[in-house]
Amino acid sequence: MLATGTIDARVSGAVSELRSKYGAPIKEEPARVNWAGHGIRRTYSWHGFTIVTDAITPSGPVVRIEYQKEDGDSIQPDEAVRLLTENASHGTTWKPDGRFYSHPTYRRSDGTTALLLTLSCKKALIIRSPEYTRQAEASLKRRLVEMRQRAGNARFQGTAERSQTRHWWQS
Repeated sequence: MLATGTIDARVSGAVSELRSKYGAPIKEEPARVNWAGHGIRRTYSWHGFTIVTDAITPSGPVVRIEYQKEDGDSIQPDEAVRLLTENASHGTTWKPDGRFYSHPTYRRSDGTTALLLTLSCKKALIIRSPEYTRQAEASLKRRLVEMRQRAGNARFQGTAERSQTRHWWQS
């Protein structure tokens, strides 16, 4: 059963709000999206949910929150709506925003987005700030450019090595 009530721990909120809502984190590690080397990922356990958050700095704003049921069950649409309602900043509202493949998406009036995943390997409600989305996309673009450069360098290097190889007819 999901506890209801006011929630101050939300995307764009401060890390101190998370501690007051969820208690001490059970795990801390560097965030997967690198915020100039300062991003931090914290995991909490709260009312049957595992909550994973990403913040820009150890005390900075939360830019991503992921809710998963600890028993592995899917988050039902009505539970997702309650979590989203509790995650609304003052003066903002959530509205359905279509689907990503077969998964429902939501958009908050300030541009924050949410996705309700119900895959067999992952069942979660993921809420991302516009800043997180921009940073994740920029990080992906950088990785793609690096991969293309490495692939191009490998092709060029292979060509240079082949041009230095002496063949039987060159002796």
